[in-house]
Amino acid sequence: MEELKNSVNKSNESASGPDGVYYQFLRHLPESCLHTLLKLFNNIWTTGDKPSSWREASVVSIPKLGKDPSDPSNYRPIALTSCLCKTLQRMVNDRLVHVLESRNLLSKVQCSFRKDHSTLDHLVRVESFIKKAFARKKQVLAVFFDLEKAYDTTWRYGILKDLFDLDFRGRLPIFISNFLKDRHFKLKAENTFSSSYHQENGVPQGSILSPMLFNLKINNIINSVSKHVNASLFVDDFAIYAEGKHLQHLERTIQLCINNVQKWVSKNGFRFSVSKTTYVHFHRQRIYTEPARHLDGQPIPVKGEAKFLGVIFDQNLSFLNHVKYLKNKCSKALNLLRVVGHTDWGADRATLLKLYRTLVRSKLDYGSVIYGSAKKHVLRALDPIHHQGLRIALKAFRTSPIKSLYAEAGEPSLEHRQNTSEVAYQKEYFRIKETFSNHYAVFTDGSKLEEKVAAAAYFLENPDRSKATRLRDGASVFSAKLEGIVLALTEIKKLTKYHKNFVIYSDSLSALQQKFQSNRYQAPVQFNPKIPTLCSHLFCLDSCSHRHPGE
Repeated sequence: MEELKNSVNKSNESASGPDGVYYQFLRHLPESCLHTLLKLFNNIWTTGDKPSSWREASVVSIPKLGKDPSDPSNYRPIALTSCLCKTLQRMVNDRLVHVLESRNLLSKVQCSFRKDHSTLDHLVRVESFIKKAFARKKQVLAVFFDLEKAYDTTWRYGILKDLFDLDFRGRLPIFISNFLKDRHFKLKAENTFSSSYHQENGVPQGSILSPMLFNLKINNIINSVSKHVNASLFVDDFAIYAEGKHLQHLERTIQLCINNVQKWVSKNGFRFSVSKTTYVHFHRQRIYTEPARHLDGQPIPVKGEAKFLGVIFDQNLSFLNHVKYLKNKCSKALNLLRVVGHTDWGADRATLLKLYRTLVRSKLDYGSVIYGSAKKHVLRALDPIHHQGLRIALKAFRTSPIKSLYAEAGEPSLEHRQNTSEVAYQKEYFRIKETFSNHYAVFTDGSKLEEKVAAAAYFLENPDRSKATRLRDGASVFSAKLEGIVLALTEIKKLTKYHKNFVIYSDSLSALQQKFQSNRYQAPVQFNPKIPTLCSHLFCLDSCSHRHPGE
């Protein structure tokens, strides 16, 4: 029952399959109905018999952006299957994944559909490998393969054979065998369905089990890679790369590996697209020699760059073309934001900021740990995108200072977002905390929700001393930040009998400068803006003989 409830809770809102049952319906079932459903699932698990509707899929075709809609190949098929069946699949999949992970049956270079793994693992892996080779004055040859219709051509018998080779016995392989066979689908156009077609091969799209079964089948491709060659695998994105000083020897190493990979692919029913497979020679040499390369008897095109997992790697690792691609992609998203953020009838600030972070900033953030190593003048091309997005979201004037945009939106600059991790912020904070360990710590802040404005001061060692207050409606966030500091100072004045040293943490440098960078505060106050990327700053009030009267 626990497994069933977890499976239902993990489900996302999605369309129903041919049986018309939605996840929303399953979430609101009473306990008695859940017991009945669990009994049905256990009967299916034991006998292997499934409802015929569980073997069917309704396929909705979505046209690809920028493609000719008259060409049937320019549509992306979305398969809708039974939510009841997917609930049971999720229960089985959790058990399968547990065994695969606990026994380390999946390759370390396979990162797709696995907990604590992502595309960034491979992006960092590839970039680090190339940079280290450059540092050793070596060159790198890399091949980025393209598998044609990988899901649709997955060998079903090969999946069952791999399960058997991994010592899976009993009901699980039987369940998976029944899950894969006798699959049918109908194409849906508006409210009309086509005739039913039999799916002879491949793993069913839109099913919970399919990703891990595909992982299981493609996993052994790593075994065909020689020990002198590195590999990265994420779903059907597969790359091999090797380093060396002598191009001729490097060519032979890569070509032998290509031949072995091709043999494995042919044996297991997959097929490479030679025209979409890319061969890149990463180097920093003045004299360029084009390497030789062949795949299945055909020459692989050598290019100056390759797009791998959404990031464009050029042969010099300058990321100039990736930044250009990213700028163009984000500019299109900004156009949508402009429409939604119309000054007369557009969305409010909070909604626009959410849209900006979702549609634009997410694109800028992805892969920034990789392309953030580009030269500063290359990365500056993205700053106007960030600033335009904030101006649109805040409905600010073109003349508004950039720093004020950061403050109002609570957004740091791209440079700080791209080059500083959360761990770095935490380490810097704890370092500062240790430096001022004998100081009484106070945290201040101010915020605004619609027209309501408030400020607060929090005393870490004595929370009962903490204070909060409301400001007049419509007041600025800057005023709230100042008020939070005033609350802290007012309470600090009462505590000077017991403590001599205080440290105030604030998230507004401008408020600190306004309040304390004056002649009368210069002596007792020390600024320490050590974490500007977090907009977190601190100053110290040390015991001082030249404190002004009444302060």
